[in-house]
Amino acid sequence: MEMPRVTPHARGPRGVGPGAGGGETVPRRRLYVEVESRTDAEGRITPLVVVWRDGVRYHIDRVTEAREAYSPRTCSAGLRYSVCVGGTQTYLFYEGPRWFVEAKVPPASPDAL
Repeated sequence: MEMPRVTPHARGPRGVGPGAGGGETVPRRRLYVEVESRTDAEGRITPLVVVWRDGVRYHIDRVTEAREAYSPRTCSAGLRYSVCVGGTQTYLFYEGPRWFVEAKVPPASPDAL
């Protein structure tokens, strides 16, 4: 698998990633996850598998971009990987030495108020 070139502070294409429709207002939070990755001789990291908290493994079909980026949804920055998992384009962040995703925050139950 060839790793895409890292482009610091480059603007990515519009319409890529979660909420690309533009009207999404679902709140997100930073969720740290386990990631199996490969590091080549030049130090480039390629994520291969995301392991969810319940142990479910999501194999990354391909990495389409890797660049330094800020996540306004989670108010954090890191190396953002645009990845394809099960045919769905999403983002995976590397905030060395940890990985995180922008997880949806479930709506509050009316009973919880």
